[in-house]
Amino acid sequence: MTELSLRSTEAIQAILRQAASCPSLSQESQDKAQQLLVSQEVPWQSLRDITQQLRKISPKADNLWLHEVCQGSQLVLCVPPKRERSKELQARLSRLQQQVDQALYNKMVAEVTQQERAAEALRSGSLQTYKQQISFGLHVIVMMGTFFAVGYIAGTALSPKLAVVYSFCSPEHRPIPLPVHG
Repeated sequence: MTELSLRSTEAIQAILRQAASCPSLSQESQDKAQQLLVSQEVPWQSLRDITQQLRKISPKADNLWLHEVCQGSQLVLCVPPKRERSKELQARLSRLQQQVDQALYNKMVAEVTQQERAAEALRSGSLQTYKQQISFGLHVIVMMGTFFAVGYIAGTALSPKLAVVYSFCSPEHRPIPLPVHG
């Protein structure tokens, strides 16, 4: 994990210059402060250690607070490394993306292709919806009734003197013509 760093500001530079020139600090702390003076980024841990040491050794640094030194500075955030995905995951994500794209496309062209789908359904002759099935059934019943009525009226108009009566008692079920007196 990377260390938290701050962008260098004038207040941070002043503290680092003071630490680099302070003979009471250890040589290691002075060298570290000198290195950080030329850097654009200052590690939080190093800045905290330097300010704590300055507060301990310098009587005029009693009012030196880290939050005041860091005021106006910005955090330096590093870009996390890009994760490598497994081939199975990439293939699955690709399939899912294709499904989403296809669904969006179908939704986008739904109104455009609605007439084409309706025409195709009529050409195929299938009754796809409940409404179409009921409509077709009623149509058949009305047509059969109409044709029966027309046939009956036409039959009685053409032969008013002769009526054909079926005898259901006869085993052969042959029509027996009966004369009509009238």
